[in-house]
Amino acid sequence: MDAFNELLFKFFTGTGITIARTVAIFIFGLLAVKLIMLIANKIAVRAKIEKTVSSFILSVINVLLYFALLLFTGKSAGISTASFVALISAAGLAISLALKDSLSNLANGFIILGSKPFVVGDYVAVNGVEGTVKSIGFFNTKLVSYDNIMITLPNSSLIGSSVTNYTANPTRRVTVSLKFSYDVDTDKVGEIMTEVGKSFKEVLTSPAPSAVVDSFTDSAVVMTLRLWTPTEMYWDVLFKVNEKLVSELQKSGIDVSMNKLDVKLVNGGQKQ
Repeated sequence: MDAFNELLFKFFTGTGITIARTVAIFIFGLLAVKLIMLIANKIAVRAKIEKTVSSFILSVINVLLYFALLLFTGKSAGISTASFVALISAAGLAISLALKDSLSNLANGFIILGSKPFVVGDYVAVNGVEGTVKSIGFFNTKLVSYDNIMITLPNSSLIGSSVTNYTANPTRRVTVSLKFSYDVDTDKVGEIMTEVGKSFKEVLTSPAPSAVVDSFTDSAVVMTLRLWTPTEMYWDVLFKVNEKLVSELQKSGIDVSMNKLDVKLVNGGQKQ
């Protein structure tokens, strides 16, 4: 019994207390990191820092805090800071080779932040996908598609690709093309289309809406209505214009042409 008490005493005054202290530091450290990140986020909001910059800075702070927690936890466990840093330095080459893609993404994250091909809130298309930029992180950028699907793209793929930013400019052109038969009165159709464009208060008066004969196909003449609207109103204006165009053309007795194929039968379709 004395031997057991002595062993228990040594455990709680030696190794046991070290383990308990290390676990406590790690747990309280995790809580501290979450609290600091919460405070930092609130400071960024109050300071009205641009969302793109704040999301990236918060990502960097988060990584640094977890790295500091790892150092303190190691020190509590008896690993000296110098030895810990030396261990990281010795493993640096292997880590850089293993994480070369991640390091590339990190570097490209800084490039995106500096060059600003897009910012948080922009609607972009890249690599065959498109969506609203949700966040620009340490290693990747997140988009939310129009049907609310989260898309995660490595930062390196964004730098190496062509990015279409639909919301970078304050205004955007709405283009609607329709096909009509060749016997249609193009002047009358152009007038109707132009008046439809002018009828919406969301449409800009300069440049003014205009309807033109755009091109010709085998069976129809293509007429296009062009108008400008604030970028945030683009989709609403497009849908409203489409709906009103159909209504006004029908009222005027003008049919929108569909693709068709005329077949002529020779000698009543009989083989010669």
